[in-house]
Amino acid sequence: MGISLRNTALVAIGDLLRLKIWSKIEYFYRVQQFVLGIAYKILNDFLARDYFFTEAWYIPYLTIRKDEAFIDVGANVGFYTTRMARRAGQVFAFEPNPEAYRKLKTRTQTLSNVTCFPYALGSEEKQVKLYPSDDIRATGSSTKKESLQYVSVQCFALDDLFKKKVINADKIGLIKIDVEGAEHEVLLGAKGSLTSFHPRILLEIHGKDSFTKCMRLLKELRYRVHKVKQYKSWNLWWLIAEV
Repeated sequence: MGISLRNTALVAIGDLLRLKIWSKIEYFYRVQQFVLGIAYKILNDFLARDYFFTEAWYIPYLTIRKDEAFIDVGANVGFYTTRMARRAGQVFAFEPNPEAYRKLKTRTQTLSNVTCFPYALGSEEKQVKLYPSDDIRATGSSTKKESLQYVSVQCFALDDLFKKKVINADKIGLIKIDVEGAEHEVLLGAKGSLTSFHPRILLEIHGKDSFTKCMRLLKELRYRVHKVKQYKSWNLWWLIAEV
């Protein structure tokens, strides 16, 4: 009886010690997550407010006049949109990812010359599947890189938006396209606008097939292309195109 009581007491003490140890571990884990979350938010806000610029090598190419409009295709949370709002007369930003669009709207709500659209751009008007990034902290997405999770979003051709007066601008000086593999479709849907306005294009291209198609189309539209950065292992290119 005495031994049984002692064993029961030892088990109870052991359980209590484990409970306290795990409580402390959980406490420190929660504190760590809280601190990391705050740090991530501060860094994210710094990026959004342009204290840092994630693709700084692009900066020399972000030239535009005050009487021209800038079109940001694949605006994400507004890295380019907020920078160009200080330089261009008008900014039209397209971001179909709902989470990224929410942040984009928040960060541009005080910028009177910025108009945001929750649309994807492509070669025609249709519904498309948008696949979010696998990284839960990221707000990137693609209509090409398929996964189990997706959202259905509206897609338009840029030319149609001009025809419908959704975009109302006299001059387009610069277009940035970063759409994770759908860049050729965006260019196809913008052929009329590119022919009419001859804007400079900052273009990110994913994959050799897309690179070949984009280069062929830009040549057809009489654009001169300058490669400014390339990652061969990723089949990824950044181009500057101008007439």
